[in-house]
Amino acid sequence: QEQIRRKKMEAAALREEVDREVASAKASLLRAEESENRNAEKAQAARTENMLANKVTAESRAKEREREQEEKFLIQKQIQNDQRIYQKRLAEHKNRCGVGDLI
Repeated sequence: QEQIRRKKMEAAALREEVDREVASAKASLLRAEESENRNAEKAQAARTENMLANKVTAESRAKEREREQEEKFLIQKQIQNDQRIYQKRLAEHKNRCGVGDLI
């Protein structure tokens, strides 16, 4: 009887030890999964932040290009206007002076 009781106690102790090891393994697995999830969330946040920064940069560059193109357009218009004024003054001068005066 004593031997049976001792075997049962040993089996119970072994089951408790196995249960503790299983619980420890589950806890370790859960911690690893939580850590992996945190790392994935951090990586996703970093990617999102990078995408937003790239978008802001691209929009800023597009606005700068648009401003430069508008400035070039206005300069070209000013040049054309100045050329018209010059041609008009030249024609008026020719009309005043006559062809003989130019020779």
